[in-house]
Order: sequence, then C-alpha cells, then structure tokens
Amino acid sequence: MNLIDAGARSPEALSREHRSVLVVDDDPGICDLLESVLELAGYHARRASDAGEAMTTATRHRIDLALIDIGLAGVDGRVLLPHLRRQDPTTGLILLTARSDIESKVDALRGGADDYITKPFHPTEVIARVDAVLRRTKGEEPSELGYADLTVDIDRLTVRRAQRKLALTPTELRLLVFLLRNAERVVSRSQILDQVWQYEFRGEGLIVEKVISNLRRKVDTGSEPLIHTVRGFGYTLRRADRDT
Repeated sequence: MNLIDAGARSPEALSREHRSVLVVDDDPGICDLLESVLELAGYHARRASDAGEAMTTATRHRIDLALIDIGLAGVDGRVLLPHLRRQDPTTGLILLTARSDIESKVDALRGGADDYITKPFHPTEVIARVDAVLRRTKGEEPSELGYADLTVDIDRLTVRRAQRKLALTPTELRLLVFLLRNAERVVSRSQILDQVWQYEFRGEGLIVEKVISNLRRKVDTGSEPLIHTVRGFGYTLRRADRDT
C-alpha cells in the first residue's frame, strides 16, 4: 500500500480540497516535497521562501494552516506566528524544526504554535498532524468516530464493537482514537508515543507494543481483526480486505 495514497483515500479527503495550506521554508527541496504531499492528500498548497513572502501570501489569500520552518534564513520562523494569528485567529500553525529535544518542542508550543513536526519527517505524519490541527482550529472535530463496526463516542467516552460495549483504559482509548483518526494509514511507534503519551518515553517499543496488544485483545477478540502490525513501519487500523 502506498503510504501517501493511503492518506489521500481517507474519509477526510473530501474536506481537504477546500483547505489551503501555506508552506514557509527557504529550502526549495522541502517546499517541493511538502507541496507534493499536501496536493496528493487533497489540500491546496501554496509556498513562500521567507517571512515577507509568507505575510504577503497570507494577506492576499485565505490560508487555513501554515507549515513554518523555524530556521528561515535570517529570521526565526516563530516571528510569523503572531502576525498570521492577527490575519485570522483560526489559522492553524505548525512549526518545522530540526531539533527533537523536549525543551524545543515545549518552546514551540508556548510560542503560539498548534503543533510541531521534527525533521526528517514522514509524509503520513505531516498529513496526520495537518488534519488534526485543522479539526481543532476549524471546529471540525466529530463527536463520533467509526470504522467498520467499531465506533467511539468522543463526548460520552464510550466504545462499541458491533453490539459489544468495550471497557478501555484512558491510554487505550486515546490510542484507539488516534488509530481511528488515521484509519487505513500506517502510523509509527514514535507517532503513537508523541500523540498518545505526548512526551519522550524510554523503552518506547515495549510500552507501545504492550498497549497495542491489550487494545487488540479487547477490540478484535471474537470479531474480524482491525488492528494490524506492519512490520518495519508500525501499526494500522483497517479491514483485512484493504491489505492489497
């Protein structure tokens, strides 16, 4: 399965074609890559190579979300955050950074960003994070998530598989919601840790595998398996007939 195409086939793809994403990076190769990834997923992508061009683009065009490199030539990309917020308070802002230490991540969020992406990044991570930020900033978070005969009521915090009501721990529930939001995409262990635990965790492989195992036992026992391991990549939630 092509990992980029998997994002483009997701149920969210229909709403992406109405969303515009601005890529702000002075590296033409990064801009080319991000433009391609966004366009393949259904988004309308624009690009800017510096802060001035980014502000001009945001003034002339509606921008739903901006992907901003912190290390722009001659300026810290974070200076753009308050300017873009003033243009439209609902604009989603994601910073691109080469630093992976927790202090840099905290600084990015405290500086006004909605999220961050660490370089080097995977296309599926970019789309997953863009989708998630737009759900929050544009008020598109659904109250119920579902796939096949599995449903999660976000408001009531209830989970059902066909007629069975499942009892999940808070961590298992967060993990299941993340998998549902990325149904038919492959997500890595690091993505799961980042989105479910939201901090660096030692022995990460073991903790993810343990919770996946517990969740699979509760969700899949007695039913068609939906949670699958993709060796060398991570995990995915999909029907067996979508493996081809």
